[in-house]
Amino acid sequence: MIKKSYNNDLFNKLDWVLKKKGKLLSSSNNISLFIFNRWLSMANASVAQIVNATTNRWILQKEYFTEESFFLNFFKIILPKINKKVSYLKKNPKQKPEEDYINLANSLEISKREINFYEKTLAEIEKKVK
Repeated sequence: MIKKSYNNDLFNKLDWVLKKKGKLLSSSNNISLFIFNRWLSMANASVAQIVNATTNRWILQKEYFTEESFFLNFFKIILPKINKKVSYLKKNPKQKPEEDYINLANSLEISKREINFYEKTLAEIEKKVK
């Protein structure tokens, strides 16, 4: 039986950035920056906002965000220290009654998708006003 070698670089680098532990050991294995962003966003809601406001918007425009060393150092400086365990988040399904949407869509002669879009827009506007 052939054993797969387990690469723990992603989580070591995640600990280095979030928990500010020790030195970062340089390894030949590069991590996927997309996956690293994803795990960072699962650490905390405020970290997710920082990730979305910075690299998710800048990564397509700036070339240096493709360099792993710059990327990791940037996040180590910018992000707050977080000591809790980062665990994978699953989306909670929100069940809304479909009947209300169907009746409303029929009466307004629009689609259910438009109603969902309008509700999300209204929620964003209300959030910004408060």
